[in-house]
Amino acid sequence: MRAVYLTAGIVNVILAVIGTILPIMPTVIFLLLAVWFFTKVDKRFANWIYTRPFFIKTVEYMERVGFGKITQKIKASIEPDLASKQQ
Repeated sequence: MRAVYLTAGIVNVILAVIGTILPIMPTVIFLLLAVWFFTKVDKRFANWIYTRPFFIKTVEYMERVGFGKITQKIKASIEPDLASKQQ
């Protein structure tokens, strides 16, 4: 199962890179998915993500709301503060 998560994480990173070049593709949502997949592969990476100030608002929001709806993921990727105020 780790190989599947690793492959999915790499594919999402590649899609995010393509998204930085093509304006019609999103970037942030693919990066969020890649981070989620990579945290399933290695717990050290998950710990690293949870301790970075850059990611802390998004991580706290995702833990509070969950990963259920795609609209919540998009709101969290755009602006965690804005998404939490609109609930």
